[in-house]
Order: sequence, then C-alpha cells, then structure tokens
Amino acid sequence: MTYRTAVVVVVAALMTGACAIDADVSSNTRWSGSFDGDDFVGQGSQVISMGRGLSSRCATVQKLTEEGFVTVSVNGENRQTTTEPFGAVTSCGGGP
Repeated sequence: MTYRTAVVVVVAALMTGACAIDADVSSNTRWSGSFDGDDFVGQGSQVISMGRGLSSRCATVQKLTEEGFVTVSVNGENRQTTTEPFGAVTSCGGGP
C-alpha cells in the first residue's frame, strides 16, 4: 500500500465514522435556544438534530418564563438543568 492510498483509506474511515449529534431538551415551559449556531424556539420536550460530525457541538437553551424548568444534554452528555426565572443552560458533547 502506498502512502497516498493509506491516507485515502484513513480519511474515508474517519468520514464514515462521523456520528449523529442530537440535543435533547426536556422542559415544561417555553424556551429558545442556539444549537451549534442554529436558533430555535420551542415548548416542552424536543430532540434537535445538530447533524453529523467528529467534533463536539454545543447547545444553549433559555427559559422564556419565570416558572418551570429546562434541561439540555448533547448526545446524553453534560446534562444541565435550570429552574431559575428566565434561566439558561449550556451543554456540549458529541463526536466519537
């Protein structure tokens, strides 16, 4: 195997190894958030797809109300919760 062929094989393996990255928002209220740079407004619990990749992605979610809670995690990692009025949380995770 030549050096060039080896590089192509390694790059192809890395590209196919990219995993789906999802943010899991659990809430009993309205919220807005930024998911790897894409903005969403939601209510209740939702899963937001942040694409596929090999690197970590971040999600920041803020409550739009005084009452209730919001929890966010990215690919089940770094679960963060707030019950503070208009509170915000950030979670980063994903990648291999």
